[in-house]
Parts: sequence; structure tokens; C-alpha cells
Amino acid sequence: MGNERRVPEIRFDGFAGAWEEKRFDSIAERITSVSNSATLPNVEFEDIISGSGTLNKNVYDKPKTKIGIEFSKGDILFGKLRPYLKNWLLADFAGIAVGDFWVLRPIESDSGFLYVLIQSRGYQYVANLSTGTKMPRSEWSLVSETVFKVPMIAEQAALGIFFRTLDATIALKKQQYEQTVNIKKAMLEKMFPKKGADVPEVRFEGFTGAWTDRKLGSMGVPYTGLSGKAKNDFGHGDAKFVTYINIFTNSITDPNGVGCVEIDNRQNNVRYGDVFFTTSSETPEEVGMSSIWLENITNVYLNSFCFGYR
Repeated sequence: MGNERRVPEIRFDGFAGAWEEKRFDSIAERITSVSNSATLPNVEFEDIISGSGTLNKNVYDKPKTKIGIEFSKGDILFGKLRPYLKNWLLADFAGIAVGDFWVLRPIESDSGFLYVLIQSRGYQYVANLSTGTKMPRSEWSLVSETVFKVPMIAEQAALGIFFRTLDATIALKKQQYEQTVNIKKAMLEKMFPKKGADVPEVRFEGFTGAWTDRKLGSMGVPYTGLSGKAKNDFGHGDAKFVTYINIFTNSITDPNGVGCVEIDNRQNNVRYGDVFFTTSSETPEEVGMSSIWLENITNVYLNSFCFGYR
């Protein structure tokens, strides 16, 4: 195998040479020491946020009475049960891994790099090869003997730091997103009059006076989606129609979430500012999901399982 096949496409400055091919069990040891320490925190599957490598609770506040594999700071917890759920954690504390975890400890390798490696496509492919069906588990005999490309320790460390920085940025953005969602929920409560009131609790400066009661029908008109169509009418044509799933999943309708249909002047064209509502779903609470159309595009219709409001 030539060196050109053992170097990454993108690389930090100052690093050169081919990556070395190594068996996984030569860069990571699987720890199996069992402990029921009453002083170390327990980490269970449900404590890890899938795919993020973060905890959803303070594990130090949990009871410390369960039996599991003892891990140290710098070890990696990898959920071998249903590995596609991506229950993994780079530990920055010592504790007890309770449940179907592998505890992986670096062997002359950087823990940050090893943590990134278990998230790679190559590792995930091997980890998901299982003889199990309902409850598949990763098999150490397969993973341990798999050969991976590994750089020198200095480059490993650089890669580990880089991806940990990305993880921290993602976590911060998620936190900011959740805070914004909570602000929106609070403002929806405070910026609309409560039952029996005619003014909202919170209001923009410059606005006074009571809100008035209006029937929705006096403020706009509803219209129907596609009608008179058969299955073979879809998938071709110069017109588009907004799909049900687009409306169901997006509060602002995605202009790319459309299907093809022939131009039909008998149908209702959607317009900028129209609001769409779902008319059916598998559960009652998912009926009436809404989405707003903010595009100026001609020959766009609405699917037959929703209605529009203008």
C-alpha cells in the first residue's frame, strides 16, 4: 500500500509522513476490572446524551451502589449494546460504568484521538457488525483485530484537541438553542393576553390599548390542497406541491420540500404569507401543525392532506 493512501486529505501544518496501520487492541486496552465502590459515581446508558458524549445529569448526585467496570480519567466508555445508539463518553473523572459498556484505555496513544477514532465511519462499521438481532452487541473479537490507520502521538493529540473544540462549540450552540426555545415559550405566554384579559403581560414600547376579539374567519380565508389527483399524476410536471412532511416538521416551510406535479389551473396556488395546517395525523396532538410559506414562486400547490389559510 502506497503512502498516498495512508495520509488524510486535510492535515495540520507541520505533520508529514504516512499514518501507521495498527490493530485496535494495540492502541486500546479493554478494561474489565469490576468494582462496587461506594465512593465512585455510576454512569449508566441513560446518563449519556446519544451521539454527543455528554452527560444529562450530575452523576455525583446519584446513588453509588451498583456494580460495574471501574474507569479512570482519560478512559473511554463505549456502549457495546446497540452501538448505533452512539453511547460514548471520554471520561474526565473516575467512576463505575454500569451496563453494557466497554471501558477503553489508550495504549501509547492519545485518549482524545482514540475517542475520535471510535466515532469514525470505519470503527462504527466494525462495531455494528453483530450476530445479534433484537439486541445487537459489538464483538470484541472483531473490533480488537481490526486494523486502523494511526498517526504519530503528536498528531493524535492535535486531532484530539481539534475535535474536542468542535464538540464544545456544538454543545454551546445547543445550549444557546435550548435557551432561545425557552425564551420563545415564555414570550408566547406573556405577549398574548391570558384568558379573561385584553392586554398582554409583556408588550413592545409604544403600543397601548386593549386587544379586540376577532374570529379567525374574519381575518382571512381558508383554501384546500390538491384535489382530483391520482397516484400517477405525481412525480412529473412543471408545477410543485408542498409535501405533508414539510409542513409537519417545519414552522417555516422549506421551499425545497416539494414534489412534482403537472400545472393545473383548477388548483389553488400558494402565496407568500400563507399558513398551512395539517388536517390528519396518527395522534390527535399532531393534528393542526402549522407552517408559514415565505416564498414568491409560481405554480406551487398544497398537498391534499393539509389546508391553507390566507
